[in-house]
Amino acid sequence: MASNLHRFFYHAARNHSICMYALAKKTRNKKMLRLWITAIAAVLSALLLSGCNGFGNADWIIINHTISTTAAENGTIEPATASVEYGHSTTFTLTPASGYAIDKVTGCGGTLSGNRYTSGTITRDCTISATFTTASYMVATNTGTGGNIDPPTASAEYGNSTSFTITPDPGYSIDSVTGCGGSLSGNHYTTGAITTDCSIS
Repeated sequence: MASNLHRFFYHAARNHSICMYALAKKTRNKKMLRLWITAIAAVLSALLLSGCNGFGNADWIIINHTISTTAAENGTIEPATASVEYGHSTTFTLTPASGYAIDKVTGCGGTLSGNRYTSGTITRDCTISATFTTASYMVATNTGTGGNIDPPTASAEYGNSTSFTITPDPGYSIDSVTGCGGSLSGNHYTTGAITTDCSIS
């Protein structure tokens, strides 16, 4: 509103000064010349006001940048895209499919913590990419006195099984072996399909 008023007064003063000058020049009237000088002063004042409060103003907006995502098979990234103001950061949630784990996440200068990926400071459009891999789980063992289980720990991919060898000490025999949904055959214990960390005793 203020800017429009300054424009109005500026143009009015300018037009008035032009008319006064033309009339003074035509009539050679000193009074008219003084009026023209006064009009010029009004124009200069209008210019000063408009420069301070009107024409000199500029409207600024913060730039928004777009973060895109690409997820390989067996997992998702949410949200799929995000709009972020310049200089800010934002966070994405990664969800592996059943039996899978996050393999690698890159892009936009970010860092991964658990299943949350936080971008760095955003200064341009960028893309976050994620890959997923088959999850692996730890199978631990616990043995009492009189024997051992080999290996003492093992890693198995989701849905797979693994085997252990039970070796009694001299004078001992295998009593029982339990855990991880497995079965004993002779001195070999084979787990069931591994879907989480578990322990054999």
